Amino acid sequence: MRVALVGYGLAGRWFHAPVLSAVKDISLDVVVTGSPERAGQVHVDHPDATVLSDVAALWDRSADVDLVVLATPNRSHAPLALAALEAGLPVVVDKPLARGAEGGLTVVRAAEAAGLLLSVFHNRRWDADALTAARLLADGSLGSPQRLETRFERWRPQPGSGWRESADPRDGGGLLLDLGSHQDDPALPLLGPVSHRYLELDLARPRV
Repeated sequence: MRVALVGYGLAGRWFHAPVLSAVKDISLDVVVTGSPERAGQVHVDHPDATVLSDVAALWDRSADVDLVVLATPNRSHAPLALAALEAGLPVVVDKPLARGAEGGLTVVRAAEAAGLLLSVFHNRRWDADALTAARLLADGSLGSPQRLETRFERWRPQPGSGWRESADPRDGGGLLLDLGSHQDDPALPLLGPVSHRYLELDLARPRV
């Protein structure tokens, strides 16, 4: 399977590319990044891969790849997924699929209409703690769970300047959106579908 990876930042370089390279029947043929520095790193890490600086060039050569993996900032996930599907390409999207339910449903419906694979990459679903809890629940050791608490600890003396720390509404929620899905997704197989929602939110740092 010939794969194109769009994005070569934290997720693309350290999460997706190693997984793709480790699978025998998958070849990382194309990497798209607009950063000259990251393009140079791709040549070092994956010398056989073609590097494109513009994602539009990928759609022009869609016949040369079998799957697209999106590892870009969250605000671009849904638009790029729609573009990949329009180009006739199955797509794996790093979580979250979109900034909100409406955007996510638009992508899902487009994939269904095109008859193409759409998958969201939730890597924490396969972490040891999530798998262990699922196994204990399945064999009855946990009984009937009534409450689940999870947390991420992340703190920097000075907030970063990237999109993850952004308070721009176009980024959809910064770290809450980016890491919150890691909290929610493993809970679904343990506790079942969401029946109601309740939220308490405290903003600890302005503009983050």
